[in-house]
Amino acid sequence: MLFDFTLRKQRHEEDMDIDLWNVKNLKEHTEHVTTDMYFDMSWEDHRSVIMSILRGENRHVINVQTAYELSTNICQSGKADKLYTRLHRELTLHFTEVANLLESMATSNDDFLGYLNTMWTEKKDHIAQIGQIFCELERSYVLRQTHYRTIADIGIDLFKTHVLQKPLVKERLLQNLLFLIRSDRKGRMVDTELIGSLVQLLIDAGMYNSEFEPRLLENMADYYEHEAQRLINKLSVPDFLLYTSYQSNREESQQTYLLSSTRKKLIKVVTDKFARSNMSILVSNGLYTMIDTNDLKALKMIYTACGPNNLSILRQSIMSYIKERGATLFERHQDATKPQSHTKFLKLLIKFKAKLERAVRDGLENDVMLARGVGDAFGDLFRDHEQQVARMVVKFIDATMRQMKSDVEASSHCEQALAMFRYLQEKDAFESMYKVTLAKRLLFCASRIEHENIVVDGLKSACGEEYAKEIQAMIKDVTESETLTSEFLSTQQLHSDIKLNIMTLDKTRWSSHVTSEKISIPPELNPILASYETAYKGKHKNHNRRLEWAHSLGTCTLEASFPCGSKTLVTSFPQARILLEFNNAVRVSWKLSELSSTLSIGKPELDVALELLCHPDHPILVTLENSSDPAYRYNEMFRSNKNVIVVNRSADQDEQQSRLVNQVAKIKLDDNRKHQTEAAVVRVMKKKRKLKHSDLIAELRPLLPFSIETRGLKQVVESLIQKGFLERAGRHSWVYAYVQE
Repeated sequence: MLFDFTLRKQRHEEDMDIDLWNVKNLKEHTEHVTTDMYFDMSWEDHRSVIMSILRGENRHVINVQTAYELSTNICQSGKADKLYTRLHRELTLHFTEVANLLESMATSNDDFLGYLNTMWTEKKDHIAQIGQIFCELERSYVLRQTHYRTIADIGIDLFKTHVLQKPLVKERLLQNLLFLIRSDRKGRMVDTELIGSLVQLLIDAGMYNSEFEPRLLENMADYYEHEAQRLINKLSVPDFLLYTSYQSNREESQQTYLLSSTRKKLIKVVTDKFARSNMSILVSNGLYTMIDTNDLKALKMIYTACGPNNLSILRQSIMSYIKERGATLFERHQDATKPQSHTKFLKLLIKFKAKLERAVRDGLENDVMLARGVGDAFGDLFRDHEQQVARMVVKFIDATMRQMKSDVEASSHCEQALAMFRYLQEKDAFESMYKVTLAKRLLFCASRIEHENIVVDGLKSACGEEYAKEIQAMIKDVTESETLTSEFLSTQQLHSDIKLNIMTLDKTRWSSHVTSEKISIPPELNPILASYETAYKGKHKNHNRRLEWAHSLGTCTLEASFPCGSKTLVTSFPQARILLEFNNAVRVSWKLSELSSTLSIGKPELDVALELLCHPDHPILVTLENSSDPAYRYNEMFRSNKNVIVVNRSADQDEQQSRLVNQVAKIKLDDNRKHQTEAAVVRVMKKKRKLKHSDLIAELRPLLPFSIETRGLKQVVESLIQKGFLERAGRHSWVYAYVQE
């Protein structure tokens, strides 16, 4: 800057006579300095400071504040790009020297990881100090003109490029790091802080996901695979699963030096190598024991380890378990014939099913696929024993209806039995057998109507209203009979000792229990029954109904006086008629033929009734002679400690009668099935016109509520051919065609 005072001096000299001062610019004769010269001089100072920092020296040519001001002046003078280039080059040269040093150490130094970690820690601190000096460069140029955000990013990138990417350095780093992690898995003492620091280095350098994690997962997969093979035959299945769970928890919670995403992947590796790769062995060796011992904890572990891809293996094994254990149960009880045995066996099946359901619900996370597998397995098991299971369910319900007094207990037991019923395919066979036992209970008032309706509601729920229609009608007959009897007795004046209950039943529903024998009745009852018949016809005069008495189905309760005291006798109606005849003092003894003609009772039924009256448990009568026409007399020496003596039927006679009734019911069942099959065949053939025999079977299966026997279907087809509904197509006997009307 120059100041010219010449003109001013002349003016002042002319105006006034005073002393004047000459002012000069001190820089007037100094040499001019350009920005390039200033940059070069500043960079020498900067380079000296950078090198001293990178060497770890505390004393610098200029202090840090001066270096910061110089870099700020350079950036503000427009030389930021040039400064960045010089800085980048200097750091590159330095890290190249570091890489050469580490490469030479990579093949020899045993503490390579420790030295590398120390060097990286120091260099990271050095770069941070350099960043403080060049913060204006970072703000004005690095952030805006480069892909880096900070000077520290430049240092990390250069360390990665020139040091970590060196083949020898990278390989030694990864190998040693994986060795330490594997040693940690084996339970050895390792420096986890060193591992964490180096892992963080790989994260900062962007090498974690691309270089480190894939090799870590591969290395751990190899380790866990060998570990699983070593332990699979040494440990029991529950212990093996516990060890698997321990390793999974360890990977999740203890290995904090790894990223959470990596820990999740390692947990999957543990599960895959320990459990899923050995799932077939674990299931075959341990599943049966887990279910047998109700080991819910082990079941939860095997379910967790199984995963979606192996659920089919677990499902198939559970189904095999049910079939094998179930088949064993059936083999043990296949010779059981007593009703108590049927009930006991069904309780075992109910308990077996409850155990499987609990295992799925509490141990296998209530998996829908596995729950369906349990249902399918029980369906397959029962399909091989349809008749046996149906009979057991019928007997179980019969025992429940006769014994249970509480509504809650009856409902619970019936629900258990109906759960088994739902697995049956041939539900019409169950219906046929159930109606036999239901009829006996209703006839002899052996159950409560409320309990019977619980079963009806269950059958409706399982099979619909139509299925339970006949059963509900039988119960309705009894309830309406009670109403009719109550209304009738309210209009009659009977002796106080006589209590009467008349059941009016529809013969079409009760035909299998009604006999054609007309047993004579005591004269005292004739007026009462005649009055009831008159009242009934008057009530139903528009329905053209006719009463037909079936006295053989009746029961009687008699108050009898014996030398040993008064006793209450529960007998069938024929037995009561026999005792009334012996009560007549005119005759002491009766022959079988005489009783038969007098009472109008057939000899077979009369023989059964007399046999029970002479039974050793309650010998009210005794046999005088053993011949084709034996004689019987009253036993004056009769004694009994019981106040109520049931003489009605023996268990053998009950079983025999049930067998006969079941035979009749089976004949009706077969006839019904034949008609249903014929109707279904005609319906299918009318739609398809022509079908092979095998295709016809496939079409019929979803239409019929029972399994189709090949022999039975052939008979149905032959019958329809004879009736003109079908014909054989050409020369093929196994192809059928529908005959147009």
